[in-house]
Formats: sequence, structure tokens, C-alpha cells
Amino acid sequence: MADDSFEHEYDNWDIATRTDIIDNFRRMDFALVGSLNFHLQGDPGVQIRLNYAHGLANIYDPSIERISSNRTFQLGIMIPIKAGIGKKEK
Repeated sequence: MADDSFEHEYDNWDIATRTDIIDNFRRMDFALVGSLNFHLQGDPGVQIRLNYAHGLANIYDPSIERISSNRTFQLGIMIPIKAGIGKKEK
């Protein structure tokens, strides 16, 4: 479900509109993804990851006269949890 809504008050008049826009967008996208990973000391150590994804397809339906693509930055921190890990045998 995707709605485009607008609400405004002007001279004691309430103006509101809502339009279903789900059919204006494509359901599939392809992207190029790049990632930088930084591993801190330890075994296993904390990891910090930065991802960037750049969409290759126009996200609008061809009937809409607009061109746009998805772009995403993601930042992640991975903290290892050693619960349930036994001692290493030699």
C-alpha cells in the first residue's frame, strides 16, 4: 500500500486529499553495491561495515514521465557474542 496524502488548513477551511500511488512504481530494481569493512582486533572482533547501493532501474512505471533511482547508505556494527562456544581443543 502506498498513499500520497496532503492536509492543509486555509482560512478556517480544512483541505485534505489522499491518492493511491502503488501502481506508479515498479516492483523490481537492480543495483550495484559497494562495501567497506573494518575489523577491530580480537578473535572474533567487532566489525564496522559501510554499504552503498546505487539502483540501475527507473523506479517509476513507464506511464509516469519521471526518472529516478534508488540510492542507499547502510552502516552496520557487528558485535560477536560468544555464548555457547566451548573451549577450543588442542
